[in-house]
Amino acid sequence: MINTQYERMRHPIREAEILNEYSPALHADKIEIPILLIVGEADKRVSVKQSKLMANALEDEDKSFEFVKIKGAGHNIFRYYEHAEKVYNKIEKFLAAHLQ
Repeated sequence: MINTQYERMRHPIREAEILNEYSPALHADKIEIPILLIVGEADKRVSVKQSKLMANALEDEDKSFEFVKIKGAGHNIFRYYEHAEKVYNKIEKFLAAHLQ
């Protein structure tokens, strides 16, 4: 499974240069619009740690963003009604604040 994963997503050490080229956290300086980062605390694909790296990069670049953690949610954040409701409410408020 690990080899298949590396074939699909690249090896984190041997191909770090290529991965860095596509890393949003390493290109936060180029972002020109407000960002809404939503992460499920139980997400095993994109960890809270990875999302915090992005949030820190945005903060370091003084970019406009909101960071939202959904307690108990996994990667499929819309799977359960209580999570989906929180996410939709956050999205609605974020869009209302940033779209004109």
